[in-house]
Amino acid sequence: MLCGCGASNVSPEPTDEEVIEEEEDEEELSDSDEDEQDEDNEQNELAEEADILWDILIDETGASEDEVAAYIRDDFDEDGMDEAFALIGTLSEDYDDINRICGDLWYVSPAGCIAIGHSFGMGISDEARYMTLGDTEYILFTDYFVSESYTYVYYVKDSKVEEASFSGLGYVAPDEKDSDKFTITDSCYDMMWDAELNFPMGHTWKKYYFFYDNESGNICEYAGTTIDAATANFWSEDVVVNDLVPSGSTVDNIFMRGNGLIVINFETTDDIGNINYYHYIYSTEKESFVDDNGMVTEDITLAGTYLNCLCPQLASYPEVPGPNGAVWYGE
Repeated sequence: MLCGCGASNVSPEPTDEEVIEEEEDEEELSDSDEDEQDEDNEQNELAEEADILWDILIDETGASEDEVAAYIRDDFDEDGMDEAFALIGTLSEDYDDINRICGDLWYVSPAGCIAIGHSFGMGISDEARYMTLGDTEYILFTDYFVSESYTYVYYVKDSKVEEASFSGLGYVAPDEKDSDKFTITDSCYDMMWDAELNFPMGHTWKKYYFFYDNESGNICEYAGTTIDAATANFWSEDVVVNDLVPSGSTVDNIFMRGNGLIVINFETTDDIGNINYYHYIYSTEKESFVDDNGMVTEDITLAGTYLNCLCPQLASYPEVPGPNGAVWYGE
């Protein structure tokens, strides 16, 4: 029999369950250590890669670090190697809470650094926007002017930068409800033709609609197929084009887009020869007239003239059935 202080030094043998639990705890600690080591390695690799791209940018542009106003780095084409976009220049005056950089836009890859854009207005926003269509991520940089803006759109493929076909046409805005769609707002001076100056006057802003076609894998524009007044009346039910357009005006053209928007362009000429340009937009989806932002409106007479498409190489024209079995085809 054991007694006294000697008994307290005797420990019971661990059970099989306790041994298994200890081994599992050791394995978990080992796995955790390995995960942390992997994370550290990844961070070190990223840091080394970032240093390489940054060094390439500084070395090849000759800019100081303080002149780099924005630096955006990612694996944009998901090929396992990072690329970067950088804005080098000076900060212009703040406007609408947007930091605008007057200078040059650069693309950086392990292969080198190239200039891909330049600010011609009040500066390029130092914050890029992104838009994913299909398997491609597009990077959007917007150059701002006093009353208009132009978005330059790029993507990376095989570590090489490419500019999208719809880049630089106007302000690009991804659709908030449908990720496969976007609009481009065109800025134009087409409100009137001044007869004395022999020059167009009046600033307008008009939206054009684009979509990603999942079936073909192409980006397309909802281009307008030319139709006649009878077909416009057919699709708008109770709207009669001839009664709608003011007396003495001339209907220039009527077309219907694949998203159901009917555009009626017309013009009026005053006594001294000035030509004023107008349009109506009817939405077959909303069964109402809409403004240039697609919102239902009672002020249906809008200034300027719409093109049937903004980007001809992306134009997708719908086949438009009309009355009496007629069918209208796009260009």
